[in-house]
Amino acid sequence: MKIYNYHPITKEYTGESIADIDPEESKLKKKDVFLVPYNATEKQPPAKSKNKVACFENDKWIIKPDFRGKTGFHRETREEIIITEIGDLPGYFSETKPLPTKKELEEIEKLEAQAFLSRNNTPLDKFIEQNKSKLLDLGFVIPVEIQDILDKKQAAREKINK
Repeated sequence: MKIYNYHPITKEYTGESIADIDPEESKLKKKDVFLVPYNATEKQPPAKSKNKVACFENDKWIIKPDFRGKTGFHRETREEIIITEIGDLPGYFSETKPLPTKKELEEIEKLEAQAFLSRNNTPLDKFIEQNKSKLLDLGFVIPVEIQDILDKKQAAREKINK
């Protein structure tokens, strides 16, 4: 006789097997009596479907949502999470990583500005920055490329000091 096994904790269907005959009971009753072990039933589970699992509870199979193994993000902390339990997706679950908050974007901009300043801090840059007005008074023309860097550095400083 075919029996259907289920997990002792989650109660989810785990597969089928063939029940052993109970020799003592079969002899007494003069017919085949089968041994159905704990966590098994003679009742056939329903067909499997995507994101669903059959669980044997209260002497019947019930279908529950099953998203185990699904990866997503916590809506508030934005940490990556993996679903490990049978049931509906938690309310805080998001399949896509939530966008950063305005405050976090400002922090990112400050870090990028600091990185820009550290990359563009050559001795020539320092000299031109410190002596720009003197050089202009002496008739030097500051190349467009250098002026562009000076303007970007000033904008970066303003972002950092917000």
